[in-house]
Amino acid sequence: LDADEREIASRRIDADAAFARLVDAWEAHLSPMAAVYPETEPPIRVKEALDRRLFVAGPRAGLWSSLAFWRGLAAAAIAALAIYVAVPYFNPPVEQPRLIA
Repeated sequence: LDADEREIASRRIDADAAFARLVDAWEAHLSPMAAVYPETEPPIRVKEALDRRLFVAGPRAGLWSSLAFWRGLAAAAIAALAIYVAVPYFNPPVEQPRLIA
């Protein structure tokens, strides 16, 4: 967390007992792993690179790679097929009377 986020979290720990218990539980869970390594502050360029990779939204995918687009297209195709099959079943063609001269 950056300095502002740490300050916000610290104030929330002081004000919210449930959040404080949650933080304590996570610290107890992760402390054996953290005890192995010394605490260091990463260089600013490393932190900026990590933040850029983790939190900056990448370019949006196009329409052709959108799962919602393909699901919608499949649903529309199934609906069209159902209508194509159902219309003749519910509205059979009317036989024309045979005219004899």
